[in-house]
Formats: sequence, C-alpha cells, structure tokens
Amino acid sequence: MEVSKVYEIDCSEQDENGYYEWYYEYDLYEFSFGSIKLHARSYSDTPKEVSFFAYEKDGKRSSYNNNLIDQPEFIEALKYLKNFGVYEKYRFFNGSYSAVPQSVWRKLENT
Repeated sequence: MEVSKVYEIDCSEQDENGYYEWYYEYDLYEFSFGSIKLHARSYSDTPKEVSFFAYEKDGKRSSYNNNLIDQPEFIEALKYLKNFGVYEKYRFFNGSYSAVPQSVWRKLENT
C-alpha cells in the first residue's frame, strides 16, 4: 500500500469584501493498491473525523457499498488511519455518509 496525504483548499473567488461564497480546507488521502485506489478526506472544521468518499478501480471511480468496505484494501487503509491516532469518527460515502459498521471494525481487530 502506498499512501499520500495532501493539504488542500478548495474555494470560490473572493468578493469585493474579501469573503468567499464557499471555502473548504482539508487533508486528502489516497491509498494506492496497484489498480485500486481509495480516497478519503478530513476537513479542518471536523479534524477528528475522516471520510472515505471514492473507490477507484482501473481509473473508474464509484462510491462505496457494503461489499467494498469489507475488502482487505479498505481494512488496511482504515487500520493505517486508526494507527495514525488522530481520528475518532470514520465514515464512508454510499449515497450519503455512513459510519463504518462494527463488522468492519471486528475484521480490523483480527488483522
């Protein structure tokens, strides 16, 4: 597994008063397992929370489903973040954001 972490700011142009219409500041993670990549981010306004938002295989992105979060790649990425020791809340995007279920945490404990 290769991991990259990049700090990013995504925002609109400033208006004449110096305000933004929208402004997002976050750490972006990419976990690479050859042809499989997992993408997660943690926003600066919720620093104890990390969310997996995209699964990519052979360059094709999708959101997560229960089959994907049971895969060894997801477990390994989750273990990496848990060992990182910063986050307390873990979510994944499957149309809306959901908490990582206990069944996945049990698999992580057995690795």
